[in-house]
Amino acid sequence: SGSGELHQLEGMTTLTGPLTYTGITRLFDGALEIRGTSLGQADHAVARVVGSGGADLHLTHSATLDGWVDGPNLSIDAASKWNVLTDDSNPAQANNLSTVNELRLEGSVAFAPPEDGTNASIGRTFTANNLVGSGGEVKLHMIPTSAGTVDYLTLNAGATGLTNLTLNTDSGFGDPYSGNGFLVVKAGASTDNAFQQ
Repeated sequence: SGSGELHQLEGMTTLTGPLTYTGITRLFDGALEIRGTSLGQADHAVARVVGSGGADLHLTHSATLDGWVDGPNLSIDAASKWNVLTDDSNPAQANNLSTVNELRLEGSVAFAPPEDGTNASIGRTFTANNLVGSGGEVKLHMIPTSAGTVDYLTLNAGATGLTNLTLNTDSGFGDPYSGNGFLVVKAGASTDNAFQQ
C-alpha cells in the first residue's frame, strides 16, 4: 500500500493478494506477473506501468489491470483482462492511451465506456508493435452514424493468430454507411485472417 513505486529489476516476480499501492510500476528487466488480483482501481487510482521493450508484464489467473501501460511486452491469459484507462500522468500522446511492445492476447482488452473516466471520448486507441492473438478479445466503442467515430487498435507491425473484435454501441446499429466504413485496426504490416467480429 502507499504511494511508493514498485521496481522490477531482473528475474521473475509474482504479485498476489491485494495491491493497493498507487505509485508507478517500473519494469526495467525480467518479468512481473500479476496473478489472480487487480492492479489499479478505476474509481480511485489507475495503474501506471512503465517499462522497457525487453521487460514482460503477465496478467494471469483472473488478474485485472485498470490503467495504462508504456513500453513493455504484455501477455494476458484467457481469464484475465486489461481495462485501458488513463490519467494526467500518462506520457501518451493525444488519443493514444497506451503503448506496448508485443501484446500476447488470450483474455480481453477493453476501453472504458465513453461516459467514464479521463479521455473518455470515443476515438481512442492503444498501440502495440505487434499482436499475437490466441482467441482473445479487443472491445471497442463506436458511434454508428455517418458522422460517427470509433475506438481502434494501432499496430506498428502486424498481427498473427486470431483476435476477436467487439464493437459496443449505445444506440443500436446506426445509419447505413457508404464507402469503406470505420477503421478499427490500423496496421503497418499484414493482419490477414487475424481478426473476426
